[in-house]
Amino acid sequence: MCGIVGFTSNGHDPAAAKRTAQAMADLIRHRGPDGEGYYADTRAALGHRRLSIIDIDGGGQPMFNEDGALVVVFNGEIYNYRALRTRLQRLGHRFATDSDTEVLLHGYEAWGTALPRRLRGMFAFALWDRRTGTLFCARDLFGIKPLYYYQRGRQLLFASEIKALLAHPAFEKKLNEARLPDWLSMEYLPDSETLFAGVYELPPAHTLLWQDGRLTTARYAAPQFRPRPGSLRHYAGAIGDALADSAAAHRIADVPVGCFLSGGVDSSLVVRETARNQPAVQCCGGLRRAGLFRAARRPRRRCRAGCAAARDHSDGGGFFCGQPRYSVVSG
Repeated sequence: MCGIVGFTSNGHDPAAAKRTAQAMADLIRHRGPDGEGYYADTRAALGHRRLSIIDIDGGGQPMFNEDGALVVVFNGEIYNYRALRTRLQRLGHRFATDSDTEVLLHGYEAWGTALPRRLRGMFAFALWDRRTGTLFCARDLFGIKPLYYYQRGRQLLFASEIKALLAHPAFEKKLNEARLPDWLSMEYLPDSETLFAGVYELPPAHTLLWQDGRLTTARYAAPQFRPRPGSLRHYAGAIGDALADSAAAHRIADVPVGCFLSGGVDSSLVVRETARNQPAVQCCGGLRRAGLFRAARRPRRRCRAGCAAARDHSDGGGFFCGQPRYSVVSG
């Protein structure tokens, strides 16, 4: 989990804009305790709070392409970044890091706004093109990583969490009273609106494009259900293969891999597959202090079946805030 923030305008002082971006990022520092970085010019500012998972030393953000014309901040992980990196290298692109973040820069150079269609992962990113004055944002297919935006006049603000927007002087904190009945009925809003007036959540599988004060959003993919004839044994095997493939993709990390283990069937399957070729999997189950689960002992028994070197972080503190940092595969 990382945190990204930023904004655009028709003209601002870069030094002041960088301070504002830092103030916004400070409000979501819990999303990235390992590092921070900021960029600002006269038209845009970007900020990043980092939780280091891939390329610990070389993956700092904001990240630039070779000539500095493209700048990106990114929250998430691209699981197929190695395959994309190889393809882009064959097209002549040169990489300066081993980070999945850099694939976004070269991928945008090669494929433009069609880039998200090629990404497999969980992501929300914002890419600023200094040459064209264009801000391009995208969110993953299932909306795992959040991204909120707010437009006031020709200014656009965005962040991983709404609270970060509060630090920007152009943000007007106002309740979206019209949607309060929906929230009281369902405890969430089923569309892109939020309880803050003018603040929207970029929907899953959507892109956002801002240029010259104009904002457009577009859907880049949609799941399709295509039933195919086959036996129960065939479908059971296909589900098993898909689970194994997904677990293998999630194991890509330069830090230890961890799992949330509640003791149920689904999380036990995730742990088993994750530990199949990487036995030193750390497990977090039963947060005693929070009183969330009464399964503090069950995960440990489950781990004996699936993990050769499992650890029950039942208090949660060492798992989320301690060292080493974990790349989490949730069940």
